[in-house]
Amino acid sequence: MVWTGDVVMMNAESPDGPRWTIEVPESGGMIAADSFTVPNGTSAAQKKLVEEMIDFYYDPEVMAAVADYVTFVPPVKGTQEAMQKLNPENADNPLIFPSEEDWTRLHSFRSLTPEEDKQYSAEFQKVLGL
Repeated sequence: MVWTGDVVMMNAESPDGPRWTIEVPESGGMIAADSFTVPNGTSAAQKKLVEEMIDFYYDPEVMAAVADYVTFVPPVKGTQEAMQKLNPENADNPLIFPSEEDWTRLHSFRSLTPEEDKQYSAEFQKVLGL
């Protein structure tokens, strides 16, 4: 399991040049996404500020700058085109902008039940030696 942005960074730091890739299996692979949320109990004025911030980040030009820095797959349509102007090398990076073929095999994580979340979190901590 790996995050695309980590692979981009490992390649950038490799003294021998890029050597890591991600291959999406024919059976498919997972893609994760983070979400903006407005917490319950937020005042109307605060909610408006949060919504303005979300609108700001979801502008393709702004998201291109974010994606260029964090090197993760962006959720905003038009980001790849905006990236062409900002950093053409990253605009063609399949670790940031998966191919159409890869997208046909990528799917989102399903939600875990509370019991599964507790079990898997405990098992993952063991794998990490924590």
